[in-house]
Amino acid sequence: MTNTSDIMILKRRKSLRVNENILAIILMLFFISESLSKILYMSNLSFNRVSAVVKIGFLVYYAFILKNFKGLKWIILLSIVFFVSQIFVLNPDGWMTGLCENLLYFAKYMYIFILANFIKDYSTYGGKEKALKFVLYIIRWNSILILIGFVFEIDLFSTYLGKQRFGYDGLIQVNSQASFIYIFILIYVFNNWINNKTFSLDIILFTLSGLFIGTKTLYLFYVFLMIYLLFYFKLGKLFFLVTIMGGILIYLNLETFISIMNSFSLYRERGMLTFLFSFRNDLLIETYNLAINNYWSWVNYILGGGFFYKIRTEMAFFDLYLFWGIFSIVYLKMYYDAVLKVYFNENFLMYNICVVLFIAFLGGNFFTNAVISFYILIISDQFKNRKILNFKKTVEICPTKQVDTLD
Repeated sequence: MTNTSDIMILKRRKSLRVNENILAIILMLFFISESLSKILYMSNLSFNRVSAVVKIGFLVYYAFILKNFKGLKWIILLSIVFFVSQIFVLNPDGWMTGLCENLLYFAKYMYIFILANFIKDYSTYGGKEKALKFVLYIIRWNSILILIGFVFEIDLFSTYLGKQRFGYDGLIQVNSQASFIYIFILIYVFNNWINNKTFSLDIILFTLSGLFIGTKTLYLFYVFLMIYLLFYFKLGKLFFLVTIMGGILIYLNLETFISIMNSFSLYRERGMLTFLFSFRNDLLIETYNLAINNYWSWVNYILGGGFFYKIRTEMAFFDLYLFWGIFSIVYLKMYYDAVLKVYFNENFLMYNICVVLFIAFLGGNFFTNAVISFYILIISDQFKNRKILNFKKTVEICPTKQVDTLD
């Protein structure tokens, strides 16, 4: 009896150790695979989809250990909507071809819910803390590579192939990934400073390196973040100084300054909409014209019916309707429960998540990027953990006082 009990205890401890490290291990594999994919792509090698292999590998692994799936009924509902909508799309390539080609985007939309369920069921509090520390190590390392890339003009670390535009994103593969990863890590470090009143050098490193990524997405976020900090916190002074410092460094590089100025010529030639949307407003009109005149039957106005392997608007909320129709509301409710809900507990977080959603509206692959999803979930989970800790402290201090229960 004792031996059986000891064996069970050892198994539980072993399981706990696995759960403590599993998130950090998977995150490490994601980052290494993305880095390798970028290196192979920049080296013009034919096979450069290492990251896709790792993502599929994770899905296979999770399928073997899956016990339950919260929100499975909604996943099934959206799956039915997707399959039925593809049947009614008037695709010249045939509905089966359209279905198979669009399965990739279906998987991309669903990936964040799979990750969220995995994190909830197979990771301990300690495991989430380790994962966050690993995220910080990754961003610190990548930020150093960004600064090195800028100083020595290293092509491998550039945001845009062939230096078409100014930007260095280190070993992050895609510019939209770099933009949103840095946005969420900046939200985390600034929010941490605001709440704990402790200064971190990460604020300077992440803010400065983010300036050199060179995407309008990040620059727009910086504007909104600076407005908030300047109006509400003295922290704005430091943020302002760091931003000015980065601006001076960019200005000192003449080629960089010229490339930034050239981007503003687009505003003069095509107007504010085209400048803000980077031609996505034209893409929006073209995509919806194709849907209305060529691809959609009346059913698709209800169920959606993407043909993303051919064209999409690259504007998150418009693409949601194209893919899911009116069932975009279901998708957004699931996304709110998995990610957004925790951001509506504090003013700073609420302000910034609204900025993020506004930026996603303007453009980018916000809902369809598995790598972004992993970082977002790990960072967002820290805000949830803090809410739980604050709740426990409230109960301990005022045990007889009625407090709101947590969801």
